[in-house]
Amino acid sequence: MHNRPSGPAATTYERRREFAELDGPSRPRVLAHDRFHFEPGPYARRQTNIKFHLRGTEQEMAKDLHKRQRLMRSAPVLRAITKFWQTAGLGSNDLMPKTLYCEIYERISRALGVTTSADPPERARALAEADWREDIRPVAARGGPTPMAMPIDAFCAGLFELTDLWTKGSEEVEYVIFLNKLFRRVTRVVGMDRVAVEDALTLAGVTGGTRW
Repeated sequence: MHNRPSGPAATTYERRREFAELDGPSRPRVLAHDRFHFEPGPYARRQTNIKFHLRGTEQEMAKDLHKRQRLMRSAPVLRAITKFWQTAGLGSNDLMPKTLYCEIYERISRALGVTTSADPPERARALAEADWREDIRPVAARGGPTPMAMPIDAFCAGLFELTDLWTKGSEEVEYVIFLNKLFRRVTRVVGMDRVAVEDALTLAGVTGGTRW
């Protein structure tokens, strides 16, 4: 049995990110490895006139139902989803205001190609508010007036559903890759944080047996 050496812990660096502007110079450039499976090459016209929250059919949603239910409890998938929450500066006991939710989903719709810079801002906001109403519904069903802030479980459930609609299959690695691409598409790097190697491995999912 090997004893852990004493002294300063080994460290590495993790990129610190924030949500990018919807338009402007800070909007991240889309790298080739961050393109989604449904996007054509960089010089082709994109067919993006389908609302992302309406993609898929009832039959498609019923396929592999049990597998998707397991994915809702997948640690790598949940880690990929909660990065959005944490980047918004929220803790597990915080609530996300409706305005912040809509700002994030406006960026998501742009990243997925549902809206473009040529669209009026009102369109992106209307789509985001429609998703808000859908995702907040289970919270409102618990009783009382419709809340104007969302808990983390409702946010995660909504983003999981979006992932389910935009991925072709129902494999864990596919969900995680999609979520990581989406996260990079709506955020930008603003610095580097020095962290202990063990913490970095945990963030990367290595200690849980899955690296993503």
